[in-house]
Amino acid sequence: MPAIVARTPVGERAKVTVIRDGRERTFAVTIGELPSRPPTTDRKDRREERWGLTVTNILPEIASRFRFEPGQEGVVVIAVERDSSAAGAGIQVGDVIEEVSRQAIRSLEDFDKPMAAAMDSDRILLLIRRGDFSSYRVLRKRD
Repeated sequence: MPAIVARTPVGERAKVTVIRDGRERTFAVTIGELPSRPPTTDRKDRREERWGLTVTNILPEIASRFRFEPGQEGVVVIAVERDSSAAGAGIQVGDVIEEVSRQAIRSLEDFDKPMAAAMDSDRILLLIRRGDFSSYRVLRKRD
């Protein structure tokens, strides 16, 4: 299905064949546009313009959307700007930031302090979780 959607312009119709109850069925569907970010209900986001990413707390609807394990701590990346430091470091929507400059992150409040301290820095170290794997990423200041 992703391949069909990727090659079909928004608003056009496509035929999709599925197997339901052991029988093949074909449906005509209209391709829609996926919002670039989830709806903002009772949520506060932090946009870090300097580094090119936006994060938010891991609320139940966010955890469900990204299929996080129960009790996952950190902040989740909900937007990455093209050609930004975050994009250059391979940060993706859905990544969880668990540490900033080796300080544990459980919430936006935890995230704010080391990010503010890094305002004058040329780089910042993040511990990112993607699925079952964690890795360190260095964001470098872009001019």
